[in-house]
Amino acid sequence: MIEIQWTERGLCAVELKDGGEFIGRAGLNYWQLFDEVEVRWTLKAEAWGHGYATEAAHACLEWGFATPSRCTR
Repeated sequence: MIEIQWTERGLCAVELKDGGEFIGRAGLNYWQLFDEVEVRWTLKAEAWGHGYATEAAHACLEWGFATPSRCTR
C-alpha cells in the first residue's frame, strides 16, 4: 500500500534545505470511502516546531491543485 502512495499520489521525502537531512515525509492521501483528499505528513520529533510541516503541506496543496487527476480515483 505504501508503494502506491509513493508512486501514484506523490508521497515525498521532506529534507532540510541545508545538508539534505531526511526529516520525514509528506503527501496527499485519497480516501475512497469519503471521496476526499487530505494532506498528510509525518516528521521526526526533533523537526517539530520549525514550520517544516506547514511548508510541506503548502507544497503538497500546490502540487495537488496543479495535478488534480492524481488526487482522485
